[in-house]
Amino acid sequence: MIFPLKKRKVIRRIGNADCLLVSFRTPIRRRVLDACPNIRYIGMCCTLYNPESSNVDVIEARKRGITVLGVKDYGDEGVVEYVVSELVRLLHGFGNVRWLEESTELTGRKVGVIGLGKTGGMIAEAMRFFGAEVLYYSRTRKPEAEAKGIAYRPLADLLTEAEIICTCLPRNNYLLGEPEFALMGDRKILVNTSVGPTFEVDALKKWLGTCKPAITCVMRPEWAWLVML
Repeated sequence: MIFPLKKRKVIRRIGNADCLLVSFRTPIRRRVLDACPNIRYIGMCCTLYNPESSNVDVIEARKRGITVLGVKDYGDEGVVEYVVSELVRLLHGFGNVRWLEESTELTGRKVGVIGLGKTGGMIAEAMRFFGAEVLYYSRTRKPEAEAKGIAYRPLADLLTEAEIICTCLPRNNYLLGEPEFALMGDRKILVNTSVGPTFEVDALKKWLGTCKPAITCVMRPEWAWLVML
């Protein structure tokens, strides 16, 4: 399926429609809304984390009386299952790729979760179930999570302490740059469950170039694994 990205093509496809279904790839900004005044509903075929990170100008659309909705509970269980299964594979060396020299378990490992929304919270709970020590960083403190034993850390402290780091952020949120990667150092596993990168690409490349002695990188459609061996 081809997703239109240029405004003229998007406008031509919408035409006089009053309802629009759109993927996370196609931008619907002010110029499109100006050219398609009949739109009354925009259904985003993806999660709508927050207006600021959306490909749809949600704030402007709602000012015009347009209803904008996203998909709720968008595969969260599957993401958690994938994270757990890949960590087990990497920690035990299944598939001839192992994180450390010896096999290890999640029990007792330090796992840091960046972004404790729906997916991040579920991953944190799963890691706790397997006996990991779970840390989190979020723009706002989560007292309910802390009451369960999920410890808050400032971002710098989390990156330094955690051995396994999971970024669970809205798309277009680039939280990891050169200073953050420098804090992480070697012998870390970085898991990205977001739709798109949560890091500055050049900073990531530089970090990968400094990690010794070897690096294995396994990419997935909507999230990435970076394993320091």
